[in-house]
Amino acid sequence: MTRRVMFNCDYVSEISQGSVFNAAYCEGYESSEVLGLVITARCDIANKNKVKTYSYIPAIPFNHWKEVELIDVLKTKSLRDLRSKVSCILNKAQLTFNNLETFGKENILKVIRENKLLKKDRDIEKLKSYLDSYYLLIYGGEFRELIICFKSEIKSVIKEISEGKNANYFMIDNIDGYGSVVVNLRDIYKLDRETAEKVVGGIEIDYTLDNSSYRAINKNITGTVVCLIGALESPYIELLMQRFTNNFSRIGVENPSKDLSDSIIEECMQ
Repeated sequence: MTRRVMFNCDYVSEISQGSVFNAAYCEGYESSEVLGLVITARCDIANKNKVKTYSYIPAIPFNHWKEVELIDVLKTKSLRDLRSKVSCILNKAQLTFNNLETFGKENILKVIRENKLLKKDRDIEKLKSYLDSYYLLIYGGEFRELIICFKSEIKSVIKEISEGKNANYFMIDNIDGYGSVVVNLRDIYKLDRETAEKVVGGIEIDYTLDNSSYRAINKNITGTVVCLIGALESPYIELLMQRFTNNFSRIGVENPSKDLSDSIIEECMQ
């Protein structure tokens, strides 16, 4: 399978926009190695007197991302549809979703079977399957469980992110040693200039690292050397920055009246 060449893993001697360092701190991934992708403008980085900190966004290997954020994306994509399918079959049995939430899945299925509230076995099996999927989303589950119930939906999620159709994320097809990487476009962290300069030469993570001085480094990944591992290539860094900017530059305004077109035509007819 061909993956786009988006990342340059050659030796990098200085930090610039698009540079990536390993063992970056990211909330929710304290036990995992996340990458930090620098988004500060090149001109600001070049002017040492202008900024004291750089901004970075987390670039999360898919293998870690799927365990933390995938379930929320799937909920947005599938939960409403599943709830509708469950409600539809419950209605056939003259039950409601409130009954389900009150008595639970096993009790509801037991009542339906014992009282023959659904005439077709096929409907009971459908209901059980929908409920299994529904509660897997509600309570979360291992990726192996999710892929059994939601394989097509997960493939759709990956496709949407890789094609730029999900405003929250950006996909880097491959970074050597990390595989596919999902960049969170809405989660911004700070990397102070002094730490950034040390990262270029490498910083070994151990218990002596001061928490206040090295906030951008995940100090739980002990024994790891934090360094620059490469940079996102052009034009992908420009594309990422464009999509990142779009998230924060949109201006919300009141929607026009549904009758506006009729009103304008009516004015012209007078």
